[in-house]
Amino acid sequence: YADITLNNLAVTTSIDVNTNGVNGDAVLTNTVGTTLTSTGGVGNDLSFTATNGAVDVGLTTIAGDLTINANGTGGGITQSAALNVTGTTTASSTTGSITLNTAANVFGGDLTITSGGATDIAANSDITIAAGSTINAAGNDITLAAGGAGNVDTSALGAINSGGGNITLTSANGSVTTAGTTTSGNGNITVQSSTALNAAGFAAGTGDLSLTSTANTVTVGTAVSAGNIVLDGQAGVTVNDTVTATGTLQATSAGGSVIVGDAISGTTVTVTGSTGVEVDANVTGTGDVTIESANGNVELDANVTGTGDVTIESTNGNVELDNGAVVEAGNAN
Repeated sequence: YADITLNNLAVTTSIDVNTNGVNGDAVLTNTVGTTLTSTGGVGNDLSFTATNGAVDVGLTTIAGDLTINANGTGGGITQSAALNVTGTTTASSTTGSITLNTAANVFGGDLTITSGGATDIAANSDITIAAGSTINAAGNDITLAAGGAGNVDTSALGAINSGGGNITLTSANGSVTTAGTTTSGNGNITVQSSTALNAAGFAAGTGDLSLTSTANTVTVGTAVSAGNIVLDGQAGVTVNDTVTATGTLQATSAGGSVIVGDAISGTTVTVTGSTGVEVDANVTGTGDVTIESANGNVELDANVTGTGDVTIESTNGNVELDNGAVVEAGNAN
């Protein structure tokens, strides 16, 4: 095999790296930003550092670990070809953004990300953010999008705070897992998974919050708050802690039921469960409130209050008020 070590380059155009062997490592340091390609692949680990300037990654296959550093003046990391990394990926740009958003990327191991700007990562594989990453850049967007059967997991990172930027965490056919708080200042937060989504500690200020499971359930485990809030679980929605919207609030399940187990509030509040709605905690709207089910019962065991119209309806079931539940409204239907 062939190792490559070049520590004092000054290439202003592009560098093509090919170890020409199944076990070769490559370590390169360039004094300026450049385009890094690998037409023949790297047999093992690749480490590239640009002491100044941005790096455009045009690599193909890295059989080991990939490390890209662009921490100098004018830093930033982008890509012009899909990455296929067998091992871990480390991308660091303390002075710029990290944009590795080609949908065909494959990351075989965890990603350690240090970004001084926006973070935008896509892959047709898992996207697992390692402990020690820093993606909390003030006012910049954070986007992690996994296609195929890939999952998004930021739990090792703990708290995420975009400081006013938007946060988007999506998995087309897998799961999204977070830990700690996910805070956007006043930016929007969008989380979408295919598997069951357990939502905890999301706060979007005056921004919008959308929590969706396209094929399973959405469960609110700890308090969430935002401007407009959408809770959309194809197989059901369960609220186990407070949900507070300064704008509209929608809790919807097209294929399951909605269980309100803790207080929810907003301006216009809409709760729709295909197979039923169970209200075990107070529902409060400063405008209209609608609670309805097409194919199940609507059971009220707590108060429903709206200053506008209040509509409680079951198309093919019953509406039941128990445990002294009270409905108060400007207008009641």
